[in-house]
Amino acid sequence: MSGERTRRFARLAELRQRELDKEAAALARAREKEQAARAKLEEAEAQAKAALLARDSLAKGAASASDWSAQEAWLASQRKKAERASDQRVECARAVEVARESVVKVRVRVRGMETLMERVEASEREALAQADRKTEDEIAGQVVLSGPSSR
Repeated sequence: MSGERTRRFARLAELRQRELDKEAAALARAREKEQAARAKLEEAEAQAKAALLARDSLAKGAASASDWSAQEAWLASQRKKAERASDQRVECARAVEVARESVVKVRVRVRGMETLMERVEASEREALAQADRKTEDEIAGQVVLSGPSSR
């Protein structure tokens, strides 16, 4: 490729690659957040289950109204906490999907740039080969026109 054109394509390819690297990093961060949200959800579900078991054991024995009320409030808070953790995990899963789609789009752009560069290089190689053949044909034509040399 010509010097200026080569530099422009190389610069564009570099920018596209940086963009891809940024998007890949964002995807990695989104996946980490999703894993953390999943762990938080599992913990919250376990606490809600423990609260339910504690209420059931309280129901089997003699319990005062205040104990029962406190246990119900704790169970409700644990269920609410589990619900919020579930919502957060779903939100993180959506963020991962958006980041994944973004990475795919940028990767397509990078590959498109690479393909364009390859096509331009192939086109220039073909133009050079064609110019070489033309020059060879002109030289061959001149040799034929000048006739056999006297040796």
